[in-house]
Amino acid sequence: MDSEAIYTEMAQQALVAYGLRGSGFRVVKSTNNVVFQVTAGKDRYALRLHRPGYRQLRWIEGELEWLDALHANTDLCVPKPAAPIFHGRVGEQERYCTLLTWLDGAQVLPAQTTAQQAYSAGEFIGRLHQHSAPMTWLRHKLPPLDIEARLMDRSMFREAGGDLLGDAGNWVLDQVIQRIRIVIQNAASTEQLSPKPIHGDLIWKNLIFQTNAACAIDFDDCAYGSPLYDLAPLLLGYLDEPNYPALRAAVWAGYTSIQPNAAPHETELEPFLAARYALSIEWIAANRHNPAVADRYREIIASRIQRLKHYLETGELKRGDIII
Repeated sequence: MDSEAIYTEMAQQALVAYGLRGSGFRVVKSTNNVVFQVTAGKDRYALRLHRPGYRQLRWIEGELEWLDALHANTDLCVPKPAAPIFHGRVGEQERYCTLLTWLDGAQVLPAQTTAQQAYSAGEFIGRLHQHSAPMTWLRHKLPPLDIEARLMDRSMFREAGGDLLGDAGNWVLDQVIQRIRIVIQNAASTEQLSPKPIHGDLIWKNLIFQTNAACAIDFDDCAYGSPLYDLAPLLLGYLDEPNYPALRAAVWAGYTSIQPNAAPHETELEPFLAARYALSIEWIAANRHNPAVADRYREIIASRIQRLKHYLETGELKRGDIII
């Protein structure tokens, strides 16, 4: 049985368990998790088949508890859990499955993003952190955002032909670790920037807009960590746009309109962008057999190492290359 057939059968199992037998469903994403859009009469849902081995069950439970709490206590536009976790099994394949409400809205390409939308995105992130900060019980429900540990683990860079990073690449990552370690330690002593529940993967694809109001989807990477990290994925997506300075300023203005005490810490954003960019190299290495990068992963890794080297030399990530 091929992967598509396995995912289809597992989705059908989950829908039966959720009382949605006979509902229409189609794949909308399959890069990491497999996500189906489910249509049941007038209702629509996102059915996720979680990738094996990526998230512990308690972390998935923590994500759903956080989303439930956000719905109970805020008007933030985020998915709402619609059913308990289902454990799907087809042959030797096993996956946790979750069902959430479907959010309508438009994904906006970085090149088409307006300053108003960027401001709205920053404002949304600020409100997410504002409402989540008191939820300290999530510290024991979500994984810690341990950037240093992830970057120290170089096992995914090893292959038959040798180390994908080489001595120079390993040195660059070591230097990035040293810089982000200092920033995180300093931030932890500041109430506004101390660890709290964060989305963890606010790339532009995980933001949708209802008119100009921002919503967030796909909390699968949510963690307990530094709030400034949540701005990094979005800003990296805008980095190579000609109007990046204006978009960055709008995101920061929106964020600090809700989190004014963060305003003096704008200079600490760049180390978090560099750390997120370094983690993207880890993702490329771990997913080098993915058709999207299989024929050029070495080139991508080398290019990103050079960008990080530029950051170490200048304090800023170099602009002008395409970030996938």
